[in-house]
Amino acid sequence: MDFSPTFFLFQAMTHVFSPYQINPFNLNPLKSVLSDVVDFDRIAKCNRAPRLFLSATNVRTGKIKVFENGAMSVDVVLASACLPYLIPRRRNRW
Repeated sequence: MDFSPTFFLFQAMTHVFSPYQINPFNLNPLKSVLSDVVDFDRIAKCNRAPRLFLSATNVRTGKIKVFENGAMSVDVVLASACLPYLIPRRRNRW
């Protein structure tokens, strides 16, 4: 398989730098997209909305928390979709 120079550069960079150094400002483009596209207040208030369940794991304790419609927020969706070694730890907001 023929790999491009960009592939080799990116691979070398991931071996030298940690993910926290690659993204020092903790930018997450998915957060702004979710804020623009999904109306979380409407999901929480709508009685006829399909039931939605998302879970997030506390990396320190290993405990899982399940969130339902009323607790949905951008942070909950990001926590359920994050890769712990790419996204820095933050205090729980729930």
